[in-house]
Amino acid sequence: IAAAATAERNAYQLTGDINDGMLRLLERALSEGYRRIYITSRGGEILPARAMASMLNGSDATIVARGQCHSSCAYLWLATRSRALGERPNLALHASYNAHGINDYGERWLKEMGRSDLTVWARTRELHTLTSQELGL
Repeated sequence: IAAAATAERNAYQLTGDINDGMLRLLERALSEGYRRIYITSRGGEILPARAMASMLNGSDATIVARGQCHSSCAYLWLATRSRALGERPNLALHASYNAHGINDYGERWLKEMGRSDLTVWARTRELHTLTSQELGL
C-alpha cells in the first residue's frame, strides 16, 4: 500500500490493495484534515472497503477514483456519497469472494446502495467495466 499527500491542497492518494492497512491510512488521512481522497486500486477485501465507505460517509471528504478502481474499490466508490472521477478512471466489478469461494456480500451491498441494476455483475467472476450510464453520469 502506498499513501501520500499530493501537491493538491487537502488531497491524499491511496494506492494498492484494499485491506485493513489501507483502512488505517484513510483513517489517519481524515484525522489529519485531508478532504479529497484519491484512490487507485485493483481491489481487495470487501469488509475494509465497506468500513472505508462508512468512514468517508461520516466525513465531509470526497473519494476520487483515479485510473484503475476495480472490484472492492468500485464498490467503495459507489457506496460513498461524495465521489468524483479523476484522470482516466476505469471502474469495474465482479462477484465478491471469501475463503470458501463466491459469496453474495457484494450483491447484498449493491442492493443496500439502491444499485440492484448492477447485481448481475456481482454474481459472476467476469470483470465488468462500468459504463458512464451505469455510474450515473
